[in-house]
Amino acid sequence: MKGLYLKKGIWYLQPPTVDGHRAKPVSLRTKDKAEAVKGALKYLRSKPETNVSRKTIAGVSKIYLDYCVVERLHTSRNATEASRTAIDHLERILGNVTVNSINGSHLRKWRHTLSVELIGTKADPHPRSDHTINSYMLRVKAFFNWMHKNGYITIQPFDMHIYQPKRSRIHRTVTPDQRDSIIDLCEHKEHLWILMLGFHAGLRFNEIIQARPEWIDIRDKKAYIHVQESATFKPKDKEARSIPLKKVLIEFIKKNGIREPFLVMPIKPHDPKRPYRYDPRNPIRKLFRKAGYPWLTMHGMRHTCATIWAHADPPVPIKTLARWLGDDIDTTYRHYVGSAEHEDDWVNRE
Repeated sequence: MKGLYLKKGIWYLQPPTVDGHRAKPVSLRTKDKAEAVKGALKYLRSKPETNVSRKTIAGVSKIYLDYCVVERLHTSRNATEASRTAIDHLERILGNVTVNSINGSHLRKWRHTLSVELIGTKADPHPRSDHTINSYMLRVKAFFNWMHKNGYITIQPFDMHIYQPKRSRIHRTVTPDQRDSIIDLCEHKEHLWILMLGFHAGLRFNEIIQARPEWIDIRDKKAYIHVQESATFKPKDKEARSIPLKKVLIEFIKKNGIREPFLVMPIKPHDPKRPYRYDPRNPIRKLFRKAGYPWLTMHGMRHTCATIWAHADPPVPIKTLARWLGDDIDTTYRHYVGSAEHEDDWVNRE
């Protein structure tokens, strides 16, 4: 964060220069950098004389991205970098304008550039997909919401009803028989763990990679996997959740044993510089293609699991399904559409 520096073990903030006058450094009274960033943001928001209305996109985005890291709004390095990329593109198109002067015309210009600009290599130039454009817009909208909340802009000019693309990515699913054929085709032990946790527990990719032995809770009559925060992982929805395990998954875990310190590829250590501790996406995609489903994605395993739950007989209640997946009810209903009353019938079913 700009203006933040360490002196004799204590973090200080050098406030921005206002009208040519350099302010005195402010002691943040802490040795912890994360706490120092929080204190600095609190100080800057409390001082209207810093004249935040004169801030440019580049100046505010640095503060915003630091805030995202400290508050853990983004749970992966990839997500933070995606926000940085979207905001940098906005800055490149709009130029050195102050954030408080950005209006709907600016955003329409940026939206048009996103749709017509060619990306890729010289040999294969292509426009951005609707899904990519939608992702850029969502991340920039979050940036504008944060600026409006913290007083950097007086009016929120970003209206998703105007700029929403017509369509976004749809994660295609497979049937239970197709799912079983993919699992039967897999010969790699680590990949088999990924398939079982994705297809039968509905875990997200990073949740599978970060799954630890203490998440598994197998009792006499019921068994669960508890997705919870660890030293190297925080759930996307920022809350722990418990998912009942089906018998096929319980038998798989008992047969293969619970490994430490991770269930998948336990010998691979966590590297904070990498977005994923272990990344087998390419060989998994090759397996999907070999099985005859080249359109299936890693996230499609989660969608397959949830869709099977939602359309079973009886289906999992919509509120229960949302709790298991860690999504809100509206998202769960839109993606999987399920409603029923018999939650207990679904716990550890065949």
